[in-house]
Amino acid sequence: MPGWAPLNHPDHDFASKDYIKDNPYAEWYLNVLRIPGSPTEAYHKEHFGANFGYYDFATEFNRESKKWNPVAMAGVFKDAGARYVVLTTKHHEGFTLWPSTTVNPNPALPREKLRAERDIVGDLTKAVEKQGLKMGLYYSGGYDWTFNTGPIETAVDYQAVKPETQAYGDYAFAQIHELIEKYHPAVLWNDIDWPKTGRPLEVEADYYNAVPDGVIDDRFGVKHADFTSPEYAKLDKISEKKWEECRGLGRSFGYNRAEGEKETIAPGELIALLVDIVSKNGNLLLDVGPEANGTIPPVQMERLKELGAWLKQNGEAIYDTTPWMKAEGKSAEGDDLRWCRRTRRQA
Repeated sequence: MPGWAPLNHPDHDFASKDYIKDNPYAEWYLNVLRIPGSPTEAYHKEHFGANFGYYDFATEFNRESKKWNPVAMAGVFKDAGARYVVLTTKHHEGFTLWPSTTVNPNPALPREKLRAERDIVGDLTKAVEKQGLKMGLYYSGGYDWTFNTGPIETAVDYQAVKPETQAYGDYAFAQIHELIEKYHPAVLWNDIDWPKTGRPLEVEADYYNAVPDGVIDDRFGVKHADFTSPEYAKLDKISEKKWEECRGLGRSFGYNRAEGEKETIAPGELIALLVDIVSKNGNLLLDVGPEANGTIPPVQMERLKELGAWLKQNGEAIYDTTPWMKAEGKSAEGDDLRWCRRTRRQA
């Protein structure tokens, strides 16, 4: 709902000493809000007041999300050339985008401030699948700031703030089983490792039993994964193992109202990025940060339309391809080249 982050760290230099305090990810708003002297703390006081709590945004979010049109959004993704969609069902602050029946034991936060009234997960899943696309679900298993509140202020805190109580393990286990059993996602996308108390191997086994052709990312903290997931990073050579770069159209995953043309990847750069990734056996998980009512910002819509138009004309070189003997080279005129091998479809 606040939809704001400072316009720092355009190259996502995660190791920078001031990265956490000046975090460009708007979805980390709650964490940075609690760091004294941060730009987010100053922004929040100016626009909402010092006594307005983060979870107080839930009321406005539930009101605004009723305006959202999932059918229109799924159509945008289809026109952009997507083959699958992944929705963030719960991020680190613990608010769920479906009416979860798993009770959060935190007595300070009533249920109405921790879950969406509308079944956003279900509504988008139906709309996406009706378009003939696969639907995947992201869940933040490693962080939940309703259990271990933090904040994360230093690099040491990244590990220290992970909740590992049995109560949280049981909670995460129950919630991800809600998602698996209710929505049968084609991709199960965890983040920041899975709590050891939450039986990660059992989660993966249950998922495959429910969705035999499903795939799992590499962020469960166990050896098994169907693909790796570099963030705002590319590979310099072909990877034998399937991989997927995740990044936003801008510097943030969540909607950041401070971002504009300058902070958003240019259409030509976006197309070149996709081509480079595919030539090295990767997929591009391109994040869209909608406003609370489900509206995609115009600057992001423009990129999606440009990408969709290019794929409509050139998709044969992208879809159903595998890497060639090498990924890149130069033409006689010095232009960058990328290669893929077209795979034959089964009759």
